[in-house]
Amino acid sequence: MLEKMLPFLSRPFRSAARRASEAPRGLQQAYPELGAKRHRFGSAGMSLIEIIIVIALMGTLMTIVITSLTGRQDEAMKDATRLAMAQLQTQLQLYRVHNYKYPTTEEGLDALITAPAGNTKWRGPYTEKNKLSDPWGNKFEFESNGSEFKIISVGKDATAGTEDDLYYPEQEKAEGGGSGQQ
Repeated sequence: MLEKMLPFLSRPFRSAARRASEAPRGLQQAYPELGAKRHRFGSAGMSLIEIIIVIALMGTLMTIVITSLTGRQDEAMKDATRLAMAQLQTQLQLYRVHNYKYPTTEEGLDALITAPAGNTKWRGPYTEKNKLSDPWGNKFEFESNGSEFKIISVGKDATAGTEDDLYYPEQEKAEGGGSGQQ
């Protein structure tokens, strides 16, 4: 019975390499159910229609994932802008402690980088130049009378006075015409 299962072992005088090459064929002859399965039409693999369906499904899934991530990215950019504005507010507070007032609109946020003309109390720089822009790369707008200030980001569209503008402090946004969006 062992010889029937492993007929290649009954030939002791053949080389080991030849016996090894005959082993699978001998097993397939003895046990045809162990052999390679054949497809109904004789092809192994996927048909063109199956490949097209798989690609279409993958494309649909990618579209859904990218669409959902895009909305989240916009919200993340707005949150990063609010955070950058809050950090500027901290730097403006420090400027006020040293100079007894906020920079004026004419001096702008550049007063945090370089001393305004004639200012002898300035101890800056209070921030880095790259911190004066929002995450979209637009320079923050700054309005101040010396005692109060407002920081404005023109948002993704880089146009002032549109719905995507962000204001700091937040309560100024509602009083400023309601053009900002949370």
